[in-house]
Amino acid sequence: MAIDAFVVADALTSEDRPLLDEPTPPDVPVLADAPSADVRRCSADQIVCGGSCVDPNTSVAHCGGCGRACPTGRVCATGTCQLSCGVGVRDCGGTCRDLQRDVANCGACGQTCVSRNAVAACVAGACAVGTCNPGSADCDSNVSNGCECAPAHGVPSCPSGRCVVASCDAGYGDCDRDSTNGCEVDLRASAGSCGACGRTCTLPNAVSACASGNCAVARCTPGFGDCDRDPANGCEASLPGDARNCGACGRACSAAQYCASGSCAMLRCDPSEVLIPGGTFLMGSPVGVGYDVEWPQHSVIVSSFCLGRREVLTTEYAICHGAGGAGCTAPGTGAGCNGGVVGRERHPINCVDWNQASALCRWDSGGRLPTEAEWEYAARGPTNRTYPWGEAAPTNQLCWSGVASRSSTCPVETFPSGTFGLFDMAGNVYEWTADWFGPYNGAVAENPIGASSGTERVYRGGGAFDTGAIAQRSAFRSFRGAVNFRAANLGFRCVHAPQR
Repeated sequence: MAIDAFVVADALTSEDRPLLDEPTPPDVPVLADAPSADVRRCSADQIVCGGSCVDPNTSVAHCGGCGRACPTGRVCATGTCQLSCGVGVRDCGGTCRDLQRDVANCGACGQTCVSRNAVAACVAGACAVGTCNPGSADCDSNVSNGCECAPAHGVPSCPSGRCVVASCDAGYGDCDRDSTNGCEVDLRASAGSCGACGRTCTLPNAVSACASGNCAVARCTPGFGDCDRDPANGCEASLPGDARNCGACGRACSAAQYCASGSCAMLRCDPSEVLIPGGTFLMGSPVGVGYDVEWPQHSVIVSSFCLGRREVLTTEYAICHGAGGAGCTAPGTGAGCNGGVVGRERHPINCVDWNQASALCRWDSGGRLPTEAEWEYAARGPTNRTYPWGEAAPTNQLCWSGVASRSSTCPVETFPSGTFGLFDMAGNVYEWTADWFGPYNGAVAENPIGASSGTERVYRGGGAFDTGAIAQRSAFRSFRGAVNFRAANLGFRCVHAPQR
């Protein structure tokens, strides 16, 4: 502010007046309240306050202007009263801030450092990348993008400054090998990569899903059921025809039934046969009981079948032979043989070998000889009897020489045997079975068919001309039957599949 020189002169002493003889520089402020100051000697950044030259940028008494004193404990900086913060520290909004290291005031008050995927840092007054967050890395050393390598659900790595996926978090996979999207597949839930990249869930008869990294059934195709709860085989049960899951899982038909269109219906046999409902029984004898060829006793499962109610008659075999049935060659003749003997039309055919017996069964509507397992199950019944009739020793329950001397067999259907309505399952004649002889291995078996090859076929059931009761047991096995072997106390009966 320019002051009138005459006014100033009136205020000066006689000693000061000579100073006014020199011209006052136009850029030096001359203040009325500064009569004792030599205004010519104040610098350009000073003002005269109270007769003294002061720097309003640093003067605590005149901070920013004359008389603007800073409170006790404050300093004047750039014409503003500030906290006394020490060397390298500035007052930012009333708080001392280290502009060299403060991420919220880095290099200047209010200049905040922000770093992507990282804890921001301020180094020497400049923003920098601090510690990267877990799962991220600073591969390119570029402050502006922070820790830019942050693969989703993965662990990053920076070989040669490149961002790559080092490994994936548990349950995730980098299936496309693209680091920009990280471990993009949830292996716990992806049907296309279930548990591992590329492992596709395709289950039979089912819409597949992935649960906890394992293939699972989302839903079954209509008509099928996942009845065993095993995803490996999908919806394994065909509900319209599965007798164990007929129409719905767990809805089982009885052994004498089958499943048709999701409903249980009765199996049927020819009137000359008996339906033997499938089941489980103990085949053979315990070690120490009977003969060693019957050991060990073991569990066997058999399916339902139709077994001849009685042994095949002489007249029935004669019809096959007379009709030229393939393999129905003439039966043997001689002592005890029934074929062609008048009065023995209702006796079982005997004196035929295994091939002849098999031929008659095939000729009779595609039948066959029973397996050993089927025969023994039919003889024992569902309660595993020792003899077809029970546990009592044989006396008059069968046709055999152990009770009375016999010179021939008995008419069929004379002696009922067992719980299924069969006749002569012990005594009268032994009966050919389909199996080659072989030792039991003791393993649980389902519909076993005996040895795969051999030299002797097994026959069962005891005969009329036996005197020993041991041969009448249901577990007794005779295996002296070469395929061309014939005997007067050896016949057969046939098996057919149940009708539906």
